[in-house]
Amino acid sequence: GERLTGSREELEGVLDALIQERGLRFQLASLEEFVMELEGCRNELAKMEKQAEALRDKRDGFASLQSQAESLLERQQRIVSDIRTICQTVQDSADMQAAFKSVGDALAGLNPFR
Repeated sequence: GERLTGSREELEGVLDALIQERGLRFQLASLEEFVMELEGCRNELAKMEKQAEALRDKRDGFASLQSQAESLLERQQRIVSDIRTICQTVQDSADMQAAFKSVGDALAGLNPFR
């Protein structure tokens, strides 16, 4: 199946940001759902793989199983894409906060009363 890119540390950083940032709670809940769904797909595919071994000689059953497996793989790809979107949202949020801080720091430096 398709894998998420990024190191474990990067993914843990995304998770930490989702947990800490109140504005990203919806994405955190979505991520949890996507991960559970992805795990379900992987379990179902593993089961289908075992069934496929038994059906190799029976064309009709094997073709049906193959079609189901292809649907699950497509679903898995959509889930991975959704997870990547959440990771990008977290990165964009962090970048925006850093930019606002830089602007705030620059404006504070202009304050003659400081």
